[in-house]
Amino acid sequence: PVPYAHSGHVAPNPSLPIKATGTELDLYYYGGDAADHDYIIVRDLTAGTSSGHILNNSTSTVGEEFTFNTNPGDTLEFELVNTASGADFFSTPNDNPGNENYVYITSFSAADSIAGIPAGTFVGFEDLFIGANSDHVCTGSSNKSDCDYNDDEFVFVSTTPGAAPEPSSLALLGTSILGAAGIVRRRLTGR
Repeated sequence: PVPYAHSGHVAPNPSLPIKATGTELDLYYYGGDAADHDYIIVRDLTAGTSSGHILNNSTSTVGEEFTFNTNPGDTLEFELVNTASGADFFSTPNDNPGNENYVYITSFSAADSIAGIPAGTFVGFEDLFIGANSDHVCTGSSNKSDCDYNDDEFVFVSTTPGAAPEPSSLALLGTSILGAAGIVRRRLTGR
């Protein structure tokens, strides 16, 4: 439901920077269609933290979730690691060879949902070197990419989990349930 419509052409640069809006970033594996084995890494550039290798396009299953802790307002960057070529490509074009764009980023609505993946932001990575010419067509002798942006795909959602109930609230809830059970028991036994 979210294909890149202009295969063979470099995707427009994403709106940057990517900012965390909650305390957790949930990533859901969407799919991948690459001959090479790829991993994704999430980098929190503000906090200096990293997820390590996640969402492998060879073994991850559609809908597989990974949660990464963030702080609201932190600047995030996604990285694709191609284990076959040893190349790394980033969601920030300035960090890539030739300043080319290796990601297709677009909104992901509930209508697009598959395997329980919620609405969020869709990211599709290209995993081979882009040697685009002046009109951004992926051609030429140095180009290795087909620019279809479907080699490792995921959806991310920035969330703030609900607060856990306080122990005293849990005790009150337990007492209420026991009281209700006692009333039901009395009615059933006629006392």
